[in-house]
Amino acid sequence: MSKLAVAGKAPKYEELAVELRRRIADGLYAQSGFLPRERVLSEEFQVSRNTLRNALKILADEGLITAVQGRGTAVNQTPVISLEFVAVDCRKYLYSASSFVLGLLHEIDRQAARNNGFMTYMGLESDSEKDIAVLREKLSAKKNIGGLILLGSFTRNMLRQMRHFPHPTVMIGDVFLEPLRNDELFVSQVVGDDYGMAYQSTERLLDEGACEIVLCGPPRSIIWGNSSFNGFQDAYLDRAFPFKPENYLELLDGTTCSTEEFLHFASETLEVRFRNSPRPDGLILPVHCFAAVKHIFDRYHLKIPRDLKVIGRSSKAGRYSFPNLTYSPEAMVREAFNLLQSERESGSRTRQRRIVGPVWQEGEVTH
Repeated sequence: MSKLAVAGKAPKYEELAVELRRRIADGLYAQSGFLPRERVLSEEFQVSRNTLRNALKILADEGLITAVQGRGTAVNQTPVISLEFVAVDCRKYLYSASSFVLGLLHEIDRQAARNNGFMTYMGLESDSEKDIAVLREKLSAKKNIGGLILLGSFTRNMLRQMRHFPHPTVMIGDVFLEPLRNDELFVSQVVGDDYGMAYQSTERLLDEGACEIVLCGPPRSIIWGNSSFNGFQDAYLDRAFPFKPENYLELLDGTTCSTEEFLHFASETLEVRFRNSPRPDGLILPVHCFAAVKHIFDRYHLKIPRDLKVIGRSSKAGRYSFPNLTYSPEAMVREAFNLLQSERESGSRTRQRRIVGPVWQEGEVTH
């Protein structure tokens, strides 16, 4: 028995059509050239014959199948055109390929294959008009581009120059070097909910009894830093608790410095805060900064207080000894492909922004 993927969000016959379309694209019925009998499919998916026939009608209208009298439902052999999905980053502002960017690239490659295509990678050396013109020239030599996926740090000026590119385009991430989101969209965007990540983390610690919470976040000069600060602040204000802006510790932007520089700055910043009173009883920080906290306490021959409540923020799934909020590369890339498909079907830029929420990973606190 097979289960339909998005039960409750669409009519069953549409869900079934999506699954059968995927199987046809994957070549599951290529050898026989026919779909299984209606009785077999109805039993497999536990749907009525009417539901199945409505799904088959959708596929027939798309030209994917044809009813052959006395033989069943034939799968039409259509030429397959592979689409090329081009991942582009700007090397001027990307210090190094972070684990999150690498995770996105892996997921783009995987989902491109599922969308009858493949991924290629291009690096943009700078934000100059010359380099963007070179990129456009390289893209013009390609055929069957399914879309561009921009990764890393793109400024508004770069996006403005790329708005006339003829290809469907989506950016995963926020505009770089700006403190606030702008309604002026040159390309569609998929962004993480940094506000929600900070709010949920703070809300949880407050509910657990912490009051002197410290959140280590990006600088407020960039969008995701401002969003984190606002989420941190609002979680306090919504409960009518006194909020201390100084408990938001601005770290370096991890995309513009090395891991060593980032951790050194984080260690010094946390040391100053932990040496002052009142000591934090709640801590929200990037998971890889927890080693900096241990280093501070070890330096002064102290133990991490058992009542210190910790929540991590991370860019990828992993196993940690404390609760952790992370973003799913799969969910972000899926939204990106949905936007690209929408632009291919409409033949124009949709200029939408989709926000992907964080997900919890529970961990056992064992200091």
